[in-house]
Amino acid sequence: VTGVAMSSDGTSFSWGSKVDGLRGIGIYQFRVGASPIQGVPPTLFAFSSGQGLAAVGADGFLRGLRYEDSFTPPESIPGFPVLLNELVPEGVELIDLAQGFASSLLVFSDGSVFGAGENFAGQLGDLPSSTVGFQTMSFPGTAIAAAMGYSHTLVLDESGDVWAAGDNSQGQLGTGGLGGGIFRKIPSLSGVIKIASDGFTASFALDDQGRLWRWGNDQIGSPMQIAVDDGVNLALGKPVTASGPTFSPSDPARHINDGNFATFSLPTADDTLGFFYQVDLLGTLALERILIHNRNSSPERLSNYRLSLFADNGTGGVGALNWSADLRADGSNSGPNGIDEALAAADPDGDFTGRFLRIENLSGDPYNPQIAEVVIEPSPSALPGSRIIDFAVTPRGSGADNQLVAATADGRILVFDDVFGAAGEPQPAQTLHLPEVTSVAIGTRHGIAANAFGEVYSWGDNSAGQLGDGSFDQPAPGRLLRVGGAGEVTSVLAHGRASFALGDNGRLWRWGED
Repeated sequence: VTGVAMSSDGTSFSWGSKVDGLRGIGIYQFRVGASPIQGVPPTLFAFSSGQGLAAVGADGFLRGLRYEDSFTPPESIPGFPVLLNELVPEGVELIDLAQGFASSLLVFSDGSVFGAGENFAGQLGDLPSSTVGFQTMSFPGTAIAAAMGYSHTLVLDESGDVWAAGDNSQGQLGTGGLGGGIFRKIPSLSGVIKIASDGFTASFALDDQGRLWRWGNDQIGSPMQIAVDDGVNLALGKPVTASGPTFSPSDPARHINDGNFATFSLPTADDTLGFFYQVDLLGTLALERILIHNRNSSPERLSNYRLSLFADNGTGGVGALNWSADLRADGSNSGPNGIDEALAAADPDGDFTGRFLRIENLSGDPYNPQIAEVVIEPSPSALPGSRIIDFAVTPRGSGADNQLVAATADGRILVFDDVFGAAGEPQPAQTLHLPEVTSVAIGTRHGIAANAFGEVYSWGDNSAGQLGDGSFDQPAPGRLLRVGGAGEVTSVLAHGRASFALGDNGRLWRWGED
């Protein structure tokens, strides 16, 4: 579960019309509870089940959030609203919360755990079968995070161990056949850094080795790793631009890195000297090789061109030239389905790293360069492999059951349609590429990600404007859209058809469905 702070003056923000690239009805301010107290900013949390949001106001009350009513407590959240300083001493902060079908859980910075609501399956440990307000729960460790399903609970302690209690009829506790109101440690897990549930009977955990585990859903009684294969094309789906007009609207620049080798792009017949395509890798990386694929039929127009790698200028723009190589200066062509390969040795004095790859016409010949696909492979030493660094899962009943997104250290975003639905090892239905991702989130058929540069990208369904590009247009499959206007973002959330990002300015940005 991710908690995010809002503005430092105790004011929270919400919006809906286009504001610096974000949709909504214009930025407006509203209070969470009483007048804000200087230095005590409200804090927003997402429930681990994905069923809702809650906020701590400047008055110290924890309230549920309904979009249409700002911070009005929904009746479906047990124990809300609650004055936190009546539960814990001053200085002890709420660090996580979770909600099940009819139960709620709070985790505080002193490691204590409080529960409220129904306890019919033991999901609230040793508390009574029905608890009106929040009460302290007996927990054998120092808690740092929690997640809840329909009637089971996971708690992560400071040592990286995961404890489970409640219903285990579908293996959701991961403890074998044991269930009920006693928290038991899952023996096969250690070094865990994040836990989650789909709000029903599936459980997930990410450990400090980058391994993602799943269990429950009436299929798996103990944690099983979701294996991730190596292999990446850094160019696939990245932003690409052309310095001038392309031949026709049916041959856009994005065809050169859409993963379809049957499509291609080319410039017009006029003024092509110096024309270039430019691919933004969204991060500076060391490369192994660059492959430029010719179209699969005649006429071929891919000759006498230059490849150049440029650094980031520090603000996301084109910086210094790192490396360049001239290819087919003699006017030759690789032919239909041909491939030109470029390696670091083509420029011995250069540095085969960069954020931007430029492919430039040196001859002035019309329609040149005509490119089917650009493939950019990273240096094996540049990326630490397929280790997963963050993940998120959609809640059951959202219309996208068990859809999961995982970000890997080698620059991939893997989207799984249903990690429990297929026989055998689950395979990603979609692979996107974005280096140095720090946070991912997934809603109902859309996802968002933040990278180490503070940038936000989105993909998938845009029927409610949840991709943040100021439109309802559906992007091509596999395309990442840049979301502007939120400053440097540190973390992202998604809920239904709404998207959220925490900016470095302390504001929470929201776009998509109201």
